[in-house]
Amino acid sequence: MKGFETYLSAAQMLLLDVLDNMPHLRLSDDHMKSVLWMLKELDVPNTPSFYGLRETQKKLAQEMDIQPHEHISALGEKFHAIAPEDLLVLVRDASR
Repeated sequence: MKGFETYLSAAQMLLLDVLDNMPHLRLSDDHMKSVLWMLKELDVPNTPSFYGLRETQKKLAQEMDIQPHEHISALGEKFHAIAPEDLLVLVRDASR
């Protein structure tokens, strides 16, 4: 049986992951479930389930070994973000 990621286009996975991991805009599980529900209602092909999305994110994080780095905002708040150059590697690899 093929893995879930086989049925999800690289572009769809990239966009959902970017949406889910934007600095200072981390979506709650309920928000992401709402986004996925809307995509399904619009008949967007290959829309993943919430569980499928999270499983694919875990698998890709392990395979790509890209780690978020801790940063401190101008107001002294800690947050984590993936370096833009690491994200560009993902985009380049997804386009192959």
